[in-house]
Amino acid sequence: MNDKIINCETNGKKRILFSSKDLSVGGMEKALVTLLSFIDKDLFDVTLVLEKAEGPLLSQLDKRIKVIEYKVSDFAIPLVRKAINLIRRIIFKLKHGGKYDFSCCYATYSAPCEKVAKIASDNCALYVHSDYVGMYSGDLEKAKHFYDSIGIAGYKKVLFVSESGRSGTAKIYPELEERFMTLGNLVDEKNILRLSDEEVDIPYSGERKIFVFVGRLDDTSKKLKRLLEAVSLVCSKREDIELWIIGNGPDGEMYREYAGELGITAFVRFMGEITNPYPYIKKADFLVLSSDYEGFPVVYSEAAVLGVSIITTVIASDGFFAIDSSNAYISDKNAESMAEKMAEALGGTARKVPSQDFSNSNSEKLEKIYRNVDI
Repeated sequence: MNDKIINCETNGKKRILFSSKDLSVGGMEKALVTLLSFIDKDLFDVTLVLEKAEGPLLSQLDKRIKVIEYKVSDFAIPLVRKAINLIRRIIFKLKHGGKYDFSCCYATYSAPCEKVAKIASDNCALYVHSDYVGMYSGDLEKAKHFYDSIGIAGYKKVLFVSESGRSGTAKIYPELEERFMTLGNLVDEKNILRLSDEEVDIPYSGERKIFVFVGRLDDTSKKLKRLLEAVSLVCSKREDIELWIIGNGPDGEMYREYAGELGITAFVRFMGEITNPYPYIKKADFLVLSSDYEGFPVVYSEAAVLGVSIITTVIASDGFFAIDSSNAYISDKNAESMAEKMAEALGGTARKVPSQDFSNSNSEKLEKIYRNVDI
């Protein structure tokens, strides 16, 4: 456990702590870095605890933020591993227990993050980024089992990035609903626009319409096999399209092989992980998502900022604006429907998210967070 950045004096400022896993390139991680950048450092002393103090986004953190690495032992012998982790937890509690005005577990899937946040303060929040009822296909008992395993009842507030996430969870825990609120993610519009203008080597001839996917290559949720099948169906009728896939994950190689089986390798570019995807999104004609479930994807806001049309299988609202059939092409969760929506988008007037006042919504979201800090 190491203090990477030291901030010794709080000068009377409120002390707040966020815990997460790492700062790899992902929607949740980008949302966390954005949130921390907007928090007023003149009012708050901010600490970020990470299981691993690593990842490309670590360099984007404000230097005034104190970063602590809380490593979890992976020692092969279970009893030794448990003993090491217990000692580390005791040390963390002695140094940080109850010493913060507000703490937030930002990674629902991380048990160490939960423990850290609950140790740091009694004024503790959980930030929920996904729609777990959707993840478990509407099975409330399975979703409840997940939430019970992360101790949802032990949090004073639960913040959801999507309205569907909040409403679905409220069905499971009506007795906790007064603790729930839809907050959404903050959107750094100026930074997105600035980064989108960076000069990058984009393999683009201008002769094809470009679809872009940005996200983790994991078929348990993102369902890119569905998207690849849709591209195959569209390519059977026209050859002036191309799909850019930005990201990495456990199913990357499987997707590459599947594109080969479908005979569409000439129409698909696997670009790997890219720290700054905004020039690529800006150059594309359509952002496309083929997921079974999402919370409110960060890429929805990014596409809205960059004026790129969205084709997706997920309707979502963050409580401030919604992605639905009025401003996006909404597909059923199968390849045939996706192909139809892609063809419709290619042949019609582009649907785009109307201009949003992100500055105003950011202020409202921050005010909600500050009110919780002051509880």
